[in-house]
Amino acid sequence: MTERTHELGYRATDGEVQDSIAKEPAFQVEGVFSAPAAKALLAQNGLTVEAFESEVRSSLQRQQLENGIRASDFITPAELARAQSLQNEQREVRYVQLPADKFPGPPVDDAAVQAYYKAHQAAYMTTESAHLQYAELRLDQLATQVTVSDSELHAAYDKGKASYVLPRSVTRVIF
Repeated sequence: MTERTHELGYRATDGEVQDSIAKEPAFQVEGVFSAPAAKALLAQNGLTVEAFESEVRSSLQRQQLENGIRASDFITPAELARAQSLQNEQREVRYVQLPADKFPGPPVDDAAVQAYYKAHQAAYMTTESAHLQYAELRLDQLATQVTVSDSELHAAYDKGKASYVLPRSVTRVIF
């Protein structure tokens, strides 16, 4: 990815690199960037300041590429129609809030709930069921073979020609 970002011309300015380093929580002392703390931490990890700046620069460039891909609009017409229909859907929700203090009674613990469930388990079961629909197609019941002439094929094609044409589409590829 690093090579690809260089080939495509993604760049991170020195200011962006310095801002990213200054925002690094590990380099902060009492909420403020500390250059000596940063150098000490980098030295502990066997990194030079220049090497770390290079890593941060590469990371920022990769983020630019990833953000570009995320922001691109690759969506099929069917996906777009589905997204629009979902976006325009409305739901009506009704609910009632029953405050516990209005219904006094003995406190119920988990053991009591489990005991009640085990005693009445059959009431919470649903019998298995399946609703099947099928069609049987047998070769011996099919109509005899039909022959169609070329003129009939051409006439059928001309009649439905408009349904065979796809609208012009443009595909955008963003790198």
